[in-house]
This record gives sequence, C-alpha cells and structure tokens, in this order.
Amino acid sequence: MTNVVRLALLALVPFAAGCSASLSASSESSSQIVSSPFESSSSSLRSSETRYRDGVRDLTVSYARSGGTVDALGAQIADLARERGITDWQASNLTWEGIGEGLARGGVKGADFEAHLTRLTNSDPPKMATVRAAYERAQR
Repeated sequence: MTNVVRLALLALVPFAAGCSASLSASSESSSQIVSSPFESSSSSLRSSETRYRDGVRDLTVSYARSGGTVDALGAQIADLARERGITDWQASNLTWEGIGEGLARGGVKGADFEAHLTRLTNSDPPKMATVRAAYERAQR
C-alpha cells in the first residue's frame, strides 16, 4: 500500500466515525419526532378524561352542598358528558370516580354518604364500588 493510500484511509477514519455518530443522533431525533404525535394524543386523551372527571366532581360538590336532586345532577352530568363527547356517561367509570371525589369534597360523611351512594348508583354494585373507592382516595 502506498503512502498516499494510507494517508487517504487515515483521513477517512474520523469522517466515517462522524457519519456513524451523526446517523445515530439522526435516528434518535427521528424516533422522537415519530413517537411524539402518539404521546401528544395520549396525553390529550388523559387530559380530556381528567377534565370530564373533574367536571363531574365539581357538579357533585355543588349537588352535595346545595341539597340538589339526583335527577338534576344526572341531567347536569349528561350535559357535561355530551360536551366532552362521552356517549354513555352512566357506563363510564370516570363519572363514578368524579361522583365519589365530589361527595368527599362536598363533606358528605357516614350515613349521609351511604344514602347518597345508594340513590346515585341505584344500588348497582360495580358503580357503588367505584364511587366508594374514589371517595376513600379523596379522603386521604
């Protein structure tokens, strides 16, 4: 091998290493760009769900403090769900979690809690369990 060829190969070694590092950095950037729309829509969905649950919670606090009716609360929750694109609010656990949190924040306790729990859920065991769990979490 001649000195010129050796010199040319030595000159290419840093360039090849730089291409490799650049390609690696470029691949990482591309994967971040590709995954970010999915992360963004996932976080947007969580945010929308959180806003709905928080809205139900706030409506329930008002219901608990004002002595409103179950029917009025149901109508308000149905309107909120419609605004948020939730088609069956009664089947959504977010609804029942919000109700549990709202009863806790509304200061409902003891026998009053049990009475509201029964009326609001129509004694449906899964709904009762969800409300009770959210109520207890909010009490901590």
